[in-house]
Amino acid sequence: MTLQTLPSEILCIIIRFIGSDQLRKQEVCCLLVCKLWYQIAKLLLLEDLKLSATQLVHAPENVYSNLRAFLRQLTIDAHSPKDWPAEQDLAKFNEILTSLAKRSNHLTSFTLRVRSHFDPINPLIPRQQYISSWDPTQFLSGLVPTDQK
Repeated sequence: MTLQTLPSEILCIIIRFIGSDQLRKQEVCCLLVCKLWYQIAKLLLLEDLKLSATQLVHAPENVYSNLRAFLRQLTIDAHSPKDWPAEQDLAKFNEILTSLAKRSNHLTSFTLRVRSHFDPINPLIPRQQYISSWDPTQFLSGLVPTDQK
């Protein structure tokens, strides 16, 4: 039996074993082996995502339905102001997060990592407050079932 004739379930196990991070590093050579491998790996790459908040907000609209269907782990890293959405995009950011958390059948892990750049002269003072305008209670209250509000 050749690799191309393996059942798709076994190919999924093999590709998951390789891991989405490794696949992303070597995307061109790993995913272009054949069309079947690409179709399976493309969906598995959506299971474990690491994005900035800005990337999530500015993703094409057709991506969100695939994320709701396949996303298992979402990590949002914001290490500088460019990683955080502008003031006018914060409502969309909340809406996307709430939609992914409520409607996803597979989401098991959500991580928000925010790091502030500190002033080298006085390391206790952040150089710039870039998430101070975001209110996570709006996102969290959206996760409460309507019958419990």
